[in-house]
Amino acid sequence: MSQLTVYLETEKPFHDSSLTIEIISNALNIPKHYITQMLNQKLSKNFYNFINEYRIKEAMEKLSDKIYSKYTVIEIAYEVGFNSKSVFNRFFKEYTCLTPTEYRKQN
Repeated sequence: MSQLTVYLETEKPFHDSSLTIEIISNALNIPKHYITQMLNQKLSKNFYNFINEYRIKEAMEKLSDKIYSKYTVIEIAYEVGFNSKSVFNRFFKEYTCLTPTEYRKQN
């Protein structure tokens, strides 16, 4: 689990909207079934929910950062790895209980 976390935090492969468990499996030389099992048992999450949490956390940072104030919400969504505004909005609201725009206004 720590190897996976370090990889995600340092390399940020989740910026690629086409990221798959196979890509991570190959990069870390860990069988994909082991990654899936670990995420399910330790975190009760599937791969895509786990990756999208990283994307949302980074989106939250960017939405709060004055450097990104000129970026639209959708530009930030694409930059952190989402390829759909509706999916981004849905995951963001599930994670924060706010829409991205509401979050930006509050921060």
